[in-house]
Amino acid sequence: MTTTQHSLRLASIGDGDGMLITPRTEGTPFAALFDAGLDGLLADAGHLLIRGFDPSVEDFNELVRQYSSRTTLDPARVFHGSAAQKVDSGHAPIGLHLENGGTPFAPELLWFHCVKAARSGSQTTVCDGYRVWDALSDRAKEAFTAQPIRYARTVPAELWRRLAAFMAGDGRGLDEMSVADLYAQANPGAKVEFTENADGSLRYDYQVYAAHPTKWSTRTAWANSLLGPSFNYETPDIRFADGSPVPDAVVAEYTEVTEAVTEEIAWADGDIVLIDNSRVMHGAAPSPTRTAPFSTPRATRGPDMKYGIVIRYQFDPAWLRLSREERRAYEDVFQKEIVGPYVDRLTVRHFDAEAFTADYSDFLLIETEDLQAYYYFVEGLRDSDFIARGWVRIHDITIGVPDGYKEYEHDNA
Repeated sequence: MTTTQHSLRLASIGDGDGMLITPRTEGTPFAALFDAGLDGLLADAGHLLIRGFDPSVEDFNELVRQYSSRTTLDPARVFHGSAAQKVDSGHAPIGLHLENGGTPFAPELLWFHCVKAARSGSQTTVCDGYRVWDALSDRAKEAFTAQPIRYARTVPAELWRRLAAFMAGDGRGLDEMSVADLYAQANPGAKVEFTENADGSLRYDYQVYAAHPTKWSTRTAWANSLLGPSFNYETPDIRFADGSPVPDAVVAEYTEVTEAVTEEIAWADGDIVLIDNSRVMHGAAPSPTRTAPFSTPRATRGPDMKYGIVIRYQFDPAWLRLSREERRAYEDVFQKEIVGPYVDRLTVRHFDAEAFTADYSDFLLIETEDLQAYYYFVEGLRDSDFIARGWVRIHDITIGVPDGYKEYEHDNA
C-alpha cells in the first residue's frame, strides 16, 4: 500500500473483485487520488467505485488526465471539459458491452462521473469477463477461440470525420479528414477495413476476438460488445469472421451466464467509477428515471428536465418573392429534413407574429429534454437554404425551464 493509499479506505464490493474507495477521514482531499495508484488497484479489481469526494467536473477531468494519456469520444455526444462527454441514452436497459468495443478505437480505461444521481432507479451494470469465461461451456469456448467476431456498419460522414479530427488533434477541420487518418488512429494491431462511400459515409469492417487477454493479464476474459447497444448509429452486422452467425445455443448460453454474474452499481451524487475496458463490460439496468454519468468518452446529467426555447426570426423579402408553391415545397423540406431527424426528441411549433410586432415576423416554440438534439436541429437549420440564401435572419433566442424552481426545491429539500 502506498503512502497516499493510507489516506483512503479500500473495501470489496459485490460478489466479484470490484473495489470501493472512500476517504479515510472527512478532510481527505480529492487530489489524494492523483497518485494513489488507481491503475494498479484496477489491475486486480477490474472496476473501482470512488465515493465520498464530491468532485466537480473540472476535478474529474484532471483525474482522468492523471491516468489517461489520451481520450476517445463518441462523435454523436457533447463534451464537458477535455475528457468528458454527456451520456443520455434514455431510460431503457442497455446491453453489456465494452466501450467502443465494436470499433478499433476502444479505450483501455473507462471513467464515469455521476454529478447528480437520479432520484430512483440509477444503476449501471458491470460484468467481469473473467467470471464469464470461467463459467462458459467447452463448446462455447471452442467457438470463440476458433475465430474472431466481425462488426460491420456504416457511419455518417460528419460523425466519422469528427472522430478523426478529435483523435488527430492537429487543428485540421472536418473536411480535411480522410480514411488514412482513421487508420493512423486505430488501436495498434487492429484488423479493420475502412471504405468511404460515394456520399461521404464510411463503411467499416472490424474483426476482434470476443475472448482475449486483458490489459494487465494473459488470463482470458470474455469481454466484447455482442450484447451492446447502437444509440445514434446504424445497428452493426455482427457475426463470425467467416460470415457465419453465432449459433443460437451459444447466444442463449452467454446471455444466461452474463446475467448470472452481472452486478449493479447504484449511483450516489459525486461517484466516480473506473473500469478496465479490456476486461469488464458495462450496461444499464432498466429504470424509469435513469441518470447517465460522465466518463472518459462520456459524461452525465441530472434528472430529466424539460426546456422551452423560442427562436424569433425575420423572413427576408426575397422569401416573399417566391411563389406560394415554392414556399410550400421548402416548408416540406424544413419539416422532413431539418425537424424530421429529431421529431422523437423535439416538439417544434411555428407562430406568425408580423401583425403584433415590428421586430420579427415569426417565431418557433420548441420543447425538449434533449439539448443535444436541439443543438443539432439548429446546426441543420444554419446549413439549410433558409439561412444560406438569406431568406431567414434570426432575431434572438430565449431558453427557459418550466417551473424550474420546483425541481430546485425538490432536489434541495
